[in-house]
Amino acid sequence: GRRAIAFGGILALAAVTAVTAGVALGSRERESTSPARLAWFYRPPSDGTRVGWIASRHTAVILTGRFDIPYRRRLRRAGWRGDAWLYVAHPFTAAPLGGPCGTFSRPWDLWDNQVAWHHRAGVRGSNDFCRIVHRNERWLLHSRDGTRVTRRQGDQIQYYMNPGNRQWREFFARRVRWALRRWRYDAVFLDDVWNDPAAHGDFREYRTAAGYERAVLGFLRHLRRRLPGVRIIANVARPAVYSPVLDGWFYEAFAGHWRNERQRAAEIVGLWGLAERDAAAGKDIVLVAQGQRDDQARIAFAYAAYLMVAHPHVSFRYSNVYSYR
Repeated sequence: GRRAIAFGGILALAAVTAVTAGVALGSRERESTSPARLAWFYRPPSDGTRVGWIASRHTAVILTGRFDIPYRRRLRRAGWRGDAWLYVAHPFTAAPLGGPCGTFSRPWDLWDNQVAWHHRAGVRGSNDFCRIVHRNERWLLHSRDGTRVTRRQGDQIQYYMNPGNRQWREFFARRVRWALRRWRYDAVFLDDVWNDPAAHGDFREYRTAAGYERAVLGFLRHLRRRLPGVRIIANVARPAVYSPVLDGWFYEAFAGHWRNERQRAAEIVGLWGLAERDAAAGKDIVLVAQGQRDDQARIAFAYAAYLMVAHPHVSFRYSNVYSYR
């Protein structure tokens, strides 16, 4: 019965929740009756938003590496008491634009969003990719002609890593364990846990999506064994596949979908079922709707879709992938 009336209900909720959404997403009052739990990620705001505003409104916070530790301290001083999730990109390591053994001119040019993060600014060959990863060809993914699969991001080249390689799995786990202890994060967030390798590169090592999924599942199980007691969630395209080996999941195009489209009704209903099941089991869910700030109809639709599964373990954000800060 619920699924039959769901979309009639969601459109009615969209009209009714305008006041609730205003309280949760726009009001400056500290107290609210809204059931919304808001999520913040992956870096501190750069638009002048006050720390106290984030601390008072957001229950799920994902931050990145050593450079966000001062902001995390400011959140704590402002009264925020939630877990701080450490952002780590699952499939990449990074090297300088000038080549694997080049140099980064400034400390922050090599981002902490991946585990090959050590280097000395201005010193050629001092980066982790040159010293460690570059020497282990089987850690990397390759195209069918044998070349390494890469992409450019900012002032670095990112290399795609092989989730099925045992030595790479262990290196990744050791680095994350070190970061949790040294930087004092509470839990781990893995970005870009994919299913379909063809969408990201025609990998020689994985000709089928099923083969790639098996490798990633093995990677996640290894990480869990090496981080006993640490909660791990991930940004996944297919939560049903990876949820059994995670403590929760992050879905980045819920209701408000990519390319300014609305997500298909059947997909939303399927995510409702997964979110209900996993939240009841104590897993943490983050539902992110993509859209523009001034699209009121889209905001209302996405927020109402979230309210259908609002729960102490389910968080929401309406934003744009290019404007997360």
